Amino acid sequence: VLASGAYGAGIALQDFDGKALGMSNAFAATADNPSALFYNPAGITQLDGMQGEASLTVVQPNARFTADPGEGSDQRAETNPIPIPALFGTAEITDFLYVGLGTFVPYGLAIDWGRDWSGRYIFDDAKIEDIETNLNVATKFQLGADTVLSFAAGGSISMVDAVFRRNFDQRAIGAPDAHAKVILSTNDDL
Repeated sequence: VLASGAYGAGIALQDFDGKALGMSNAFAATADNPSALFYNPAGITQLDGMQGEASLTVVQPNARFTADPGEGSDQRAETNPIPIPALFGTAEITDFLYVGLGTFVPYGLAIDWGRDWSGRYIFDDAKIEDIETNLNVATKFQLGADTVLSFAAGGSISMVDAVFRRNFDQRAIGAPDAHAKVILSTNDDL
């Protein structure tokens, strides 16, 4: 028996468009609104004139840890609603040239287990946020009466902030837990 790998989305966020969500994110082939900038930028060649889209999805995490018998207590993480904003704009410059600009959060996480849970020596608090701004230029070629081939090229700038906190076990020297915090940021204000 052979098995292939299974991968979870982890901290990936793809909740930028109601239509795409309704299609279980099988939207890349359709990509017929400004959120195409995230799903399939070549899709903006289907859009006439100037178009825009703004969305806000709120995620309410729910995390629970069940400890093995004798290995600590069960724990429920402290979580708050996490807003996931997105903003997309497209413009048809000519019949064959299109531009689009999008800002969205493709990755994120926020969880706080507290400093007393049994996994506190691995981590007890984490927050990751990636705000991406994406610029694309697209073009299309008419290959037949009903056949169009579209291409897009672009680039992204990501602003990433990550904060991780964990405890260090110092019981061996008779001291209380020590705490460490690691901050990785493209923001000088942190």
